[in-house]
Amino acid sequence: MENLANRYLNNILRNNKIGHAYLFYGNSEYNLQNYVLNFVKAMFCLKNINKEFFSCSTCKICKQIEHGNYVDFYIINVDSSIKKEDILYLKQEMSTKARFSRKVYWIKNIDSITPQAANSILKFLEEPEENITAILTTTNLKAVLDTIISRCQIINIGSDKKDLNINSEEIQIYIEFFQLYEKNRDLAILEFINFMENRKKVEDFIDYMIKKIAGSNQNENKVELLSILLEGKKDLSMNVNYNLVVESILFKIVKKGLTLDI
Repeated sequence: MENLANRYLNNILRNNKIGHAYLFYGNSEYNLQNYVLNFVKAMFCLKNINKEFFSCSTCKICKQIEHGNYVDFYIINVDSSIKKEDILYLKQEMSTKARFSRKVYWIKNIDSITPQAANSILKFLEEPEENITAILTTTNLKAVLDTIISRCQIINIGSDKKDLNINSEEIQIYIEFFQLYEKNRDLAILEFINFMENRKKVEDFIDYMIKKIAGSNQNENKVELLSILLEGKKDLSMNVNYNLVVESILFKIVKKGLTLDI
């Protein structure tokens, strides 16, 4: 059965809606490597007549991408942290016109970026050049800067195992809570705060919602939700009281008239 990530990539390729920045995440470096290479090959494959998430892996371009020597595909893969010099080198490479239709660069382990390099890449992401696509990957989404996450389309390639300890009963409580919140705000907040008995539960709730949104097709409603959740995550990292974080998230969701159909 085709997963959400495959359907999403199929859709953007078929409709020629390739964006300027993608953040792929999962808990397997090997799976990330294969997924990104398949995505890049699908963009350029000579036999991909239908322009979908497909590559032949046998044509000249597919082989060049596989071996990391395709003229319009750049990879930053460092052993330790990604430094400002790496980003400056990348910008220099991206300043020249694409040999064919598009330039693509891939920054691996974006969670290891230094603050100086982060500032540099943020400017790059905020002011994208035409026909340039950034691909960022990580096996530790929690460590990626929120400012980087908010500028990318998030794609969850799936995990080899569950990385959130949330059971079906808790998920049902989330759903029932949101239904109640739209009818009786004060009662809903009281009940949900009682359930969110510690900071860990709030962190799990936010991470669960972020991953649900990231693993589905994006729309304006989900982008707004993601922004609110990322703000809540940032507040938690700054030691804001977790009860206040929950109430703030819910107030913004209702104020903006957002739905939770994710």
